[in-house]
Amino acid sequence: RIMNGEERRSSGCVTENDKNHAKGDKSLMQRFETLKTGIKKKKIKFADRKYSTEATDNIDLQLKISQLSKEAEESREELEQYRREFENEKAKWKTINAEFNRYKLKSQDSKKTLEFQVELKATEIEHLKKTETELKSELAEMKHEVKSKSEEIEKFKMVELELRHRISRLETDIALEATRSAQMTQVDVRRVENDQQKIDSDANYASAEFERFKLESKYQAQLKANEIDFLKKSETQLKTELTEMKNDIKTKSEEIEKLKLEGQDDRKNLEFQIHLKTTEIEYLKKTETELRSRLAEMENELKSKSEKIENLKMNGTESNNGTSQLSDNEETHSVDLKGLHNQTNEMILRARFTNISELTHNPVVSQATEFAGLSWKIRLRKKDDHLAFFVVTQNSNADKWSCSAFVDYQLISQKDGSIIHSMNGKRADVYTDEIPLWGFKTFISFKDLFEESKGFVKEDSIIVSAAIKAFPNAQ
Repeated sequence: RIMNGEERRSSGCVTENDKNHAKGDKSLMQRFETLKTGIKKKKIKFADRKYSTEATDNIDLQLKISQLSKEAEESREELEQYRREFENEKAKWKTINAEFNRYKLKSQDSKKTLEFQVELKATEIEHLKKTETELKSELAEMKHEVKSKSEEIEKFKMVELELRHRISRLETDIALEATRSAQMTQVDVRRVENDQQKIDSDANYASAEFERFKLESKYQAQLKANEIDFLKKSETQLKTELTEMKNDIKTKSEEIEKLKLEGQDDRKNLEFQIHLKTTEIEYLKKTETELRSRLAEMENELKSKSEKIENLKMNGTESNNGTSQLSDNEETHSVDLKGLHNQTNEMILRARFTNISELTHNPVVSQATEFAGLSWKIRLRKKDDHLAFFVVTQNSNADKWSCSAFVDYQLISQKDGSIIHSMNGKRADVYTDEIPLWGFKTFISFKDLFEESKGFVKEDSIIVSAAIKAFPNAQ
């Protein structure tokens, strides 16, 4: 068990239970050393003096039996405590497993919802594209109709010109006939008058027809002009609607892309949460295995101590043999604890920042501190009317790395050095080569920061610290 604890400390995955077990093992070793020293002294006394009476030996033996019984009782209590811890870890594992299943169901529901939204948006885009095609077809038909109407207007204009030429020719004929009439006889005059009446009648009829055709042409031209204006307005309106539809299609496409990106981000976050929960479950399984091994070791140790007590009771005055057996058995538990607490996964990162009143949105960074194989820095910046507080870590020796860490973000009072304001997350932050920064954007408002009664700011400077408990190479 102690060697397993050392391996976890070397990998940075040491829990509080491991520390407590190490302390308990150390105290147990100290008790065994004390007992061993007493037994060695007893052997020397037996060798030098050889007690004169058997009563004295029996008293010492009874004391040893009482001491071993007490130690056995303490071992039973410790074993019971380990069993309770094991049950707690088992319940915690069940809770995390249920939460993992809940996250999994939530991920599936989110995926189905996203797929439904994408299908809905795709249907809307298909409908808009179909409407756009129909509008383009209607616009082409309108253009063709406008062209045909324009050709008809041109035809009407040609007919109007032809009628004007005919009227002009008739007027010329009338003038010629009037000139001839002066030279003709009376009969010819009457005949000419009759012809003139016919010509006048034909001219009046032609003039009336021309006026009627002219009015009809003007009406048709005005009607066609109105139709052309209406078609132009319709064309402009259709172009506007088409532009709006294109913009709407573009907006819908952007929304779909945004939904896809959000879905990908949600999927990545869910996959990350699932990976984190899976890692926690594996760690709890490993912890469960270790606790089972500890329980087995404690049971074996308790059984060994019970056998020692029985041997001492049975041997009676054979103290030398009992001493030898106890010494030999004690040597099996004599483990070198040197360096067990030398490795730590905790650190206090502290820094002073000056010119706080001039702090802007551009971040300021403290000096780097090497810890747990990583480089750690504190970064501050202004976020609206609040102070943003982040912890940044880097690993220049590896392209891909990760480190889980519990961080307590602290603001130190410069009056008495106490921690007056602090914030921390409910769960461990996972620093990676892609996400090397965690913290709070609204750590404290500048109004509270510059309050004189709290003593945070002194000579336009503040002191911040971060209590870090890191577990490198563990996501």
